[in-house]
Amino acid sequence: MFNNQDAVFTINGREIYHLDDVRVLIFGSKQVRFSPIEYQVMLQLLCERPVSDHEIVKNIFNSNLDMWTKEALEKHIENARRKLKKAYVDFHILRLSSFGYMLMPKSPHK
Repeated sequence: MFNNQDAVFTINGREIYHLDDVRVLIFGSKQVRFSPIEYQVMLQLLCERPVSDHEIVKNIFNSNLDMWTKEALEKHIENARRKLKKAYVDFHILRLSSFGYMLMPKSPHK
């Protein structure tokens, strides 16, 4: 399969590969393709820690968080969630009340 150490993130002992050229994340045997902004959001969430709305907006939109950027971020997060669910990926994007987001496994690592 795919074997590039520089393109691997590990969350809860699970490896997630990323293919930047085609904006694809590989979760086990499942591949998910994202839009350019969705992919940037997902890369931010692969750090195995909560990421604030402010941090995501600053890094992706090079802007401060306001009503418009927050709404745009929420739309891209919702699209990414839909794609993860449609691909039956065992991860979900968790909203941390009034703070930000975190990518979490749905079930314990086996």
